[in-house]
Amino acid sequence: MTAAGTVRVSATTASDRGYHWRPCDVDTPRGVKLQLIDRERSGVAVYGQWQPGSQWTHWAPLPTFADSVAPEWSQSGADELAKARREIEQLRRWKSTHAPRIQALEGLLRAAQIDAAKGAEAIASLDSERAANARLTNELEAAGREIDRLRPLTCCGCGDEFTEHDPGTCGNCLAALPWDR
Repeated sequence: MTAAGTVRVSATTASDRGYHWRPCDVDTPRGVKLQLIDRERSGVAVYGQWQPGSQWTHWAPLPTFADSVAPEWSQSGADELAKARREIEQLRRWKSTHAPRIQALEGLLRAAQIDAAKGAEAIASLDSERAANARLTNELEAAGREIDRLRPLTCCGCGDEFTEHDPGTCGNCLAALPWDR
């Protein structure tokens, strides 16, 4: 067996230890030519197009000639793509793990928004009630002042109150008046 960089050559195959099959998933390119393989069944790679639900379990992009893509870009791009795929997979796992919590939090958010709307309505109603109470208080105070103004007019000088039938000077005061009047 000989090795050149990451390529290993045996009696039957040559493989690149830095170039790997990628699992078929939602990010697998569709409608384009790919290398495809069914790892569990045949282990024989073919060229073709991948479709969801097909028998292919893994895919790989086609190789390119060294002069068409700079090797350092190719490796850094592959590293970046691999990192992004790992991050996507972690986010998928996180989302599936935390989906019930997310739904519960979204439910709590909706309930809080409904309560906040009810609270705003109650505050507006309370402000309206306060304004009405202030008007009533002002009217009551004005009526009290009017009563205080009218009360002295309902009494005779001696302090007895007049009645509906006796709107003038009371009998006690009349009796005390001199007769020459």
